[in-house]
Amino acid sequence: MIAPQKCECPAATGQCATYQNTPADDTLDAQRLTNLICAFRVRGHAVHRLERGFIVSKFGLARHCQDFSELVRFARIVGAVE
Repeated sequence: MIAPQKCECPAATGQCATYQNTPADDTLDAQRLTNLICAFRVRGHAVHRLERGFIVSKFGLARHCQDFSELVRFARIVGAVE
């Protein structure tokens, strides 16, 4: 496995690792979620956790993701992760 690279988080919350994902590994984990949220923030998106899922917003537009795996798929669409 490749070690994660460091990136600066624009919210002035310090350093966070770049999100690394494998297709068969889309389970929710606190560290992976934090890294994914940081990747969204670098792209200018805000991520809010709900009781059931997440809301990702930017420029007044929002997208609801029902679970972590859908959040990962949306991150790939917007280019937050590879």
